[in-house]
Amino acid sequence: MLLTISSLVLIALLLLLILTSKKHLQLRNTARPKYKMSDWMGMTAEQRRLSDDKEKRFSLKRKQMMLSEIRKEYQALQKRNRNK
Repeated sequence: MLLTISSLVLIALLLLLILTSKKHLQLRNTARPKYKMSDWMGMTAEQRRLSDDKEKRFSLKRKQMMLSEIRKEYQALQKRNRNK
């Protein structure tokens, strides 16, 4: 056999790592519209307000995701330290 069981496991782990890291990056780097100054100035006050509200919601969601990730990591560290 060309591929041994250990090499298959290694390939599977690498594939899993790549897929999860890409998903993680996609959640953090979700594209959002960025306006040029001329486009921004051409918007009405209502459009600018809606754009600002959308940006605030996006920012809040991103910060909440980061905070939940930090909490999970902290809990995992505490659990690991208790088991020692």
